[in-house]
Amino acid sequence: IDPVAAPLLGQHTREVLRKNLGYDDARITALADAGVFGMVATVGAG
Repeated sequence: IDPVAAPLLGQHTREVLRKNLGYDDARITALADAGVFGMVATVGAG
């Protein structure tokens, strides 16, 4: 059994955009600011 936990949703998004797609930090930040990726609002059970 591999004791390493699976990555969290979005954990490597910035790294993938940078390394695989060649995006620079400014472009990645602009995408995050536009809501393309990042924190997702959730609805509570209450």
